[in-house]
Amino acid sequence: MDTTVTVFKGFVYLVGFGSILFLTYITTRFLGTRMNKASKGKYLSIVDTVTLGMNKQLYLVKAGNQFILMASSGKNLEFIKEIKLDELDMEMDAETNNTFDFKAIFDKYFQNFKNKKNDNNDEPNSNMEASRFKGNLQRLKILSSKFGKPVEDYGDDNINEK
Repeated sequence: MDTTVTVFKGFVYLVGFGSILFLTYITTRFLGTRMNKASKGKYLSIVDTVTLGMNKQLYLVKAGNQFILMASSGKNLEFIKEIKLDELDMEMDAETNNTFDFKAIFDKYFQNFKNKKNDNNDEPNSNMEASRFKGNLQRLKILSSKFGKPVEDYGDDNINEK
């Protein structure tokens, strides 16, 4: 009798946890679509964004029938230039770019993970990197010898001493 109650409690906890996860998923989907619709303007939209570094972005903004290139850095927003673009191509691209495709992002990162795992197993790749390092080191020695210090003063290739 005691084991039956324990199994039943475990089943109830599992169903409860699953229902909480399901409700969280539904709520997130609902709020995400609402926020996506609320963030779109009737006459203004951001067509494309390019990140240039920390707190530095370029924005291509569609305002009515005009396309404007703007730069953002920190708290500053600057007008750069008005751009003439084919409106039909931009509308087609904007429709495809506004959808969030989680599967494509997951596949991209999963593919990168698989490639890194395969690269770690490849021996020839590490040998190639070692030979590239030695070649770069030799070029550095030659360049620095042109500035007055002879190559012989740099020490042995195998140790880091004179």
